[in-house]
Amino acid sequence: DFGPVAILNSPINTFNTTNQTIFFNGSVTSPLGVTNISLILDGIFNETNSSGINDTDYLFTKIIEDGDHNWTYESCNINGCLNATTRNFTIDSINPEINVTSPTGIIDFHEINTNLSLNWTVSDEHLNSCWYDYNGTNVTDNQTNINITDSSNKNLTFYANDTFGNLNSSFTSWDYLVFQNSQTFNVNVFEGNLETFTANITVIGSNSVSVATLFYNGTPTVASFSSSGNDYFLSKIFQIPEVDTVTNITFVWNVQLSGGQSINITPNNQTISSLNLDDCSVNTVVLYNYTIVDEKNQTQLTNTTSELNINLLNAERQSFVTNFSMEYLVNPFAVCLNENISSSTFLLDSIVKYEAIGYAIEYYK
Repeated sequence: DFGPVAILNSPINTFNTTNQTIFFNGSVTSPLGVTNISLILDGIFNETNSSGINDTDYLFTKIIEDGDHNWTYESCNINGCLNATTRNFTIDSINPEINVTSPTGIIDFHEINTNLSLNWTVSDEHLNSCWYDYNGTNVTDNQTNINITDSSNKNLTFYANDTFGNLNSSFTSWDYLVFQNSQTFNVNVFEGNLETFTANITVIGSNSVSVATLFYNGTPTVASFSSSGNDYFLSKIFQIPEVDTVTNITFVWNVQLSGGQSINITPNNQTISSLNLDDCSVNTVVLYNYTIVDEKNQTQLTNTTSELNINLLNAERQSFVTNFSMEYLVNPFAVCLNENISSSTFLLDSIVKYEAIGYAIEYYK
């Protein structure tokens, strides 16, 4: 004969819970009676009930630490003792641990419609999922970049849960010392042209812009600016320098703030094309066509000699861009540019000296 058989009722096998208080329940029935029932927890006798009541449920209540555990009942009578089958259970009462390291605090600079890095760590033995709420939108899983579309939404809540249902959150907020809303400029320009560069930025709190500077190919030039509240509009009209061939340069805005900070906003590239004139033997953009004719009957003359001198200047007539001089022994004749400058503004001075056999020397401006 053997001892009484215990039937385990709860918790069920592979039970998962967030509650450290565990209620153990097992039924014992024996025709020869019961001497005692013991709870064996993690292989160790934890508590014994010696009431000897037959055909009843034996209950034990225990507060147990988080972790993986096993349990069973040992039931005894005058014939001996028997162990029930062993069951396993796991307790996880701890919320995931969240640490958001960025963004937080004051960020020196950020540009609209670009990503801000979200850096975080989450610790949990049974981690299930992570997500964050930014600007009313939940973004799930391991997204690590936030697309910033304005300067006003500057906080988020990060969430993590585990497979046991524990949930935790972490709130983080930040601000921008300087936020770039926009920049305007022409990507492709011509040497000598007057080009306008602008930038629209927002400055945090009580800070203000003291000096705005455009660094063009490393050379600084002070710019003008105006403000409306915390928004600043930077502007500079700048003459593009001369180049010998197509040249790519980098430019960047810098602002000095009242708090002493010096902030560069997003740098950009610009491509400068050189300008040159010729007799249309190489260049193809016709600038002028000349035909020498008799003043009275408007017939085209032969045996002509023409001398052409052209100076190309910037729009304010402050700077020389290029020139061209040539003697033509043909009629008609032309002068051509290497590029179409219809989108730019230049001034041009020209003088043509022309003559023909039997005709006086004349000049045309």
